[in-house]
Amino acid sequence: LPSLAPARPHENPVSYQFLIAASTFTAAAAAVVALRMLRLRGVAAGTFVHVATRANLSFIGLPVLVYIIEARLSSDATVLRSLVLLSMAPYLLVQNAAGIVALLIGRSPPDRSMFSAITKSMIRHPVLISLAAGAAVGMCDWQLPLFLERSLRSVAAVAAPAALISIGGALANISLRERLAPALAATALKIMLMPAAGWLCGALLELNRDQMLVVLVFLACPTGAASFSLVAEMGGDQALASATIILSTIAGVLPLTLALLFTL
Repeated sequence: LPSLAPARPHENPVSYQFLIAASTFTAAAAAVVALRMLRLRGVAAGTFVHVATRANLSFIGLPVLVYIIEARLSSDATVLRSLVLLSMAPYLLVQNAAGIVALLIGRSPPDRSMFSAITKSMIRHPVLISLAAGAAVGMCDWQLPLFLERSLRSVAAVAAPAALISIGGALANISLRERLAPALAATALKIMLMPAAGWLCGALLELNRDQMLVVLVFLACPTGAASFSLVAEMGGDQALASATIILSTIAGVLPLTLALLFTL
């Protein structure tokens, strides 16, 4: 999808990109405050902040907005598509950086090696690499060979269900009861505080309807399922991560519905 982005965006995206980042850091700050009440320390504390701010953009936020784009007229669809793509790339960067920092700080105090690890993780992140490659294709107006385009479309069609099945299999052996209280708190921060902060800031900045739509859909997304893999890889609290993913995905239907009702 990034390859469809126009070389010249239709409007300045700085205001709503800043709003998304501000809402993310608001939730992160609230999560840090909540750590004392929940008595979480170490890797559990880092995981809590991570899952309270990590959104499921690829499998929920982006598909919802793509369906809306497909239902629009060509001119309106082009503008909305630009908004989506120009918002998603920096949001992925912000939430991945914030999440990795939280997990690393949970393991050990900040030092130079932590910043090196963050940089390496960001450079190697497959989603960010694909966004950069797609944006380059779109800006240069390149056309992929037909055989390659058809092959990639087939792979893309199974990517989402294959990922969800794989992650679901990993979550099946972990009990929700172990971390129910912090998971409920992280869920509330993710799907309630973040979109509420985004809506308030958006109203103050006088965002138009399409801008508010993109902001609220992205912020109202539940915790990303891929965060479980990152938590497991970095030695975080897998029980807390899995419980938050499940609870926020189930409860996330309501805030996403409200976001669409207020902006469509």
